[in-house]
Amino acid sequence: MGRLRAQAIVVEEDRILLVKTHLGNRYDYELPGGGIEEGETPEEAAIRELFEETGIKGEIVRLASKYYNGFSQEYNYSFLINRIDGEITQQYNAVNEKNYICAVEWKKLNEISEKNRAELFSAGVMFSGFCDEVVSWGAKISYPSEKDETVKY
Repeated sequence: MGRLRAQAIVVEEDRILLVKTHLGNRYDYELPGGGIEEGETPEEAAIRELFEETGIKGEIVRLASKYYNGFSQEYNYSFLINRIDGEITQQYNAVNEKNYICAVEWKKLNEISEKNRAELFSAGVMFSGFCDEVVSWGAKISYPSEKDETVKY
């Protein structure tokens, strides 16, 4: 069985709260989240990770999805969370000591790569304004070329 992980989906207006990560020479945008500790529920882990990585305190609205991520070989619980307090502050923790998280940002869907959008959709980011955004894209196929390396952030 793979690692268990919980992540937070926090949306305000037409933006989603994401952590900008750095691994090797690549940057990505991901949902705030991390491993579920022994004795912790997925909900507790999502709330804890949200605060640790962003400084935002939240409350669970609902489970958005539960899925297996083949890239990271992890089982993910994604929760829609309302912000109840706090402002973005990058908390210093063991993850940041490795320079893995380099920023916390509010982003619109058109401000992140197709790969990052696909990961968000698998996590259950298909509600409210995000559905409208996806519908507005139409039916045109826009598959990136094999050698497209334009998104470096």
